Amino acid sequence: NAQINVLPTFQATGIKLKLLAALFNGRHCLVNSPMVANTGMETLCSVKDSAEEMTKEILHLFELPFNMKEKLKRETILSKSFSNAINVKKLIDLIEPSSALSDGKENPLTSQTENITRKGTSPSEKLIVAKVK
Repeated sequence: NAQINVLPTFQATGIKLKLLAALFNGRHCLVNSPMVANTGMETLCSVKDSAEEMTKEILHLFELPFNMKEKLKRETILSKSFSNAINVKKLIDLIEPSSALSDGKENPLTSQTENITRKGTSPSEKLIVAKVK
C-alpha cells in the first residue's frame, strides 16, 4: 500500500502493465513522459521528467492524501478501456452476434461457449472458454 508509485520508463512502447496495476490498485503515480505518452492517462498521474522535478514531487505527494474523488476519476477513465467485464462483453459480442452462421449452420464458437471459474478466483473473475467442435 505505497503512498507513491514511481514508474519511469525510457521506452514509450504502449501502455505498461505496471502502470495499469498501479492506477487500479495504488495511490499516487509519479511517472515520466514516455510512461504515459499516447495513453490518455496523463491526467491520472503526476508527470515529471527530471530527477530534480521527481524529487520535489515525491516530497509533495508523500504528504498529499489520496482521496475518493481521485479514485473515482481513475475508475471513470480506466473503465472505458480497461474494464474486464466490459471487454469480456465486447469479446462475446464479437463471437456471438447470432447463434447461426450465414449458411444456416450452427456456429461452433457460440454453441458451446461456457463460463468456468479458475481455482482461487473470485466469482467476478470468470474465464470465457469457447470450444470448437
